[in-house]
Amino acid sequence: MPVPKATYKDYVIRYIYNGIMERRFQPGQKILEQELSLELGISRAPVREALRQLVGEGLLTYQPQKGHTVTILDAKQVLACYETRGVIEGYAAALSAPLLAREEMKELERLTGAMTRYARRGEHRELIERGEEFHSLILNRCPNGELLNAANRLSRMLHILFYTHWGTLYSPEEVASRHRLILEALRKGDSQEIEQVVRQHYFETGRKIAQQPDISRTKESA
Repeated sequence: MPVPKATYKDYVIRYIYNGIMERRFQPGQKILEQELSLELGISRAPVREALRQLVGEGLLTYQPQKGHTVTILDAKQVLACYETRGVIEGYAAALSAPLLAREEMKELERLTGAMTRYARRGEHRELIERGEEFHSLILNRCPNGELLNAANRLSRMLHILFYTHWGTLYSPEEVASRHRLILEALRKGDSQEIEQVVRQHYFETGRKIAQQPDISRTKESA
């Protein structure tokens, strides 16, 4: 089926994102504009736009003369990404809490249950998508659009890291309990507690991923 012209750039972004998630594109691998254009059957202009955006989001790295490659993150960079997201989303969640409707709180509960089921089945992609919905529902209520933009800039990077490592980080029960802590803090409505719980949610995962062998020895092999 032909790709609608208006979505060419987004289509390329999704194609590369999926390729990294599925390990078709490995860390450090070159991503060639011309090859993507030919493979996807579209002009080079939207491919170029997509590559530029993914560089801005940190998924790709660009160097003159070398071109675009899939970003290789070391432990320090992983921690920086997760700490930044934790600070941003913690504050955003505190601002969002008073604006969340009863139906939205019920939806957060439903998503928590769904994540538990997908974690037990080992269905990684579905787990990531429900987690994205959980956090997006909270973020989208934030009245500060700049916070939302900053959080979204890191979202794809964190999804890929979590997708790759979650099975060695948390049990299905831990996946659920970590999100229930956020839900309980939102119900209480204490802005300081909400901010702290969400920060810790990301800080803990960042520390765990940074300690994974393929991350912690990145500098040595670079």
